[in-house]
Amino acid sequence: MKEDIESAQPMRKTREGSTGQVGIKPPSSSGIAYAPRVNVLKKVKLGTSWRFAPLKQDSNNRISWNSVLIDGKEEIHKEGTFYIEWYDNGRRKRESVGKFPHEVLERARRKRLVLESERAGIQVKEPEASDPHRLHSAIDRYLEFVKLFKKPSTYKHYRNALGRFKERCSRIFVHQVDRDDLVDFMSYLSGLGLDNRTIYTKTMVVVQMLKDAGVPKILRKGDWPRYTAEERSIYTPGDLRVFFRKASAQERILFQFFLLTGFRESEVKHVSWEDIDFREQVVRVKAKPKWKFIPKNWEEREVPIPSTLLNSLAALKLKTTVGTDLIFPSPGGKPEYHMLEKCKAVASRAGLNCGHCQTKKGSCKEGPYCGKFFLHKFRHTFATTHLRDGIDLRTVQHWMGHKDLKSTMVYLKPARGKEIIRKVNAGSLSAIFKSR
Repeated sequence: MKEDIESAQPMRKTREGSTGQVGIKPPSSSGIAYAPRVNVLKKVKLGTSWRFAPLKQDSNNRISWNSVLIDGKEEIHKEGTFYIEWYDNGRRKRESVGKFPHEVLERARRKRLVLESERAGIQVKEPEASDPHRLHSAIDRYLEFVKLFKKPSTYKHYRNALGRFKERCSRIFVHQVDRDDLVDFMSYLSGLGLDNRTIYTKTMVVVQMLKDAGVPKILRKGDWPRYTAEERSIYTPGDLRVFFRKASAQERILFQFFLLTGFRESEVKHVSWEDIDFREQVVRVKAKPKWKFIPKNWEEREVPIPSTLLNSLAALKLKTTVGTDLIFPSPGGKPEYHMLEKCKAVASRAGLNCGHCQTKKGSCKEGPYCGKFFLHKFRHTFATTHLRDGIDLRTVQHWMGHKDLKSTMVYLKPARGKEIIRKVNAGSLSAIFKSR
């Protein structure tokens, strides 16, 4: 992974030896220099953060691969990965070169030769940039596909996961990646303090990339980190009644729309009047090129609108002034980006805050910061309630816009409350003991 470090100190240079071999100079604050312009550093963990540090050499210029200099003092760090470092048009560049010394030296040597050729006016294309079988090339190619066909948030997540894998894995070719590399990657993520669910999702991204590159499944069933799947939380009828009583007229219809359509936040932000079919009583999710909005999974869909919501929308349309086609715009006529804050504000006014949340903005005892109230919870409530009411799974899957049935099945929650207690008490199992 390459990165620009504009604020870094200038890298010291050495003179190229007469033999033309890669020369090593005594350690400096920038690391070990390969003549004339390539250094080797090690990225090590200091407390809770990671830092680039120069490697220590003995009096005979032999590298101690587990010894680094931290503020001029020697420390032993067996963990970490190696980087090469050079300048490109005045900017410092760093690139991960793995964990094994022989590969580090070879990558540093090749980079030095490329830089020397470029300085002589010879344009050189490094093999890594063109060989599709090389790991870094496969990752870059896969990310290009993700960027083209997935949402920006998905691309950002994939780039982060694969960037970390680049840092950790020292394999040159894709086919060299094996089970040990992925297990090591998961251990590395655990060492960063990530929870098992996050480790699972990041590792899955790597597995998908490898599959795209032609590498079959290499992890065993028991290799994957285990985590407890959280039950999707929903709003109770009592909380909803109090919530909507304290909402303003505009807030009421906004959050009714969330609750009664099951739309995602991005879908509500970009829903327009042309998406509402008042005669058929449906609302459609459609792409909005003007706002660069694309439905998730690139699939348009329609959801039926209850009469209560349809009537509210009809009344709202009569009051809407010309200027934007969006149903829930910002004051400037653009998509509204403060819906979550509005939701938490209503909950706070209604006295529904749990009183235990501590956020960067403050305690939910003091203001609209309660974590119990969030926009996606309306979607959870929509799916769970319809499934409990007997709507079939396939229909709810279509309404939710899920690509596979498993995504919808997570909303198959056990029933709770007084009604279910009544049914249990009236059931045949309880009747066994009542007959005595």
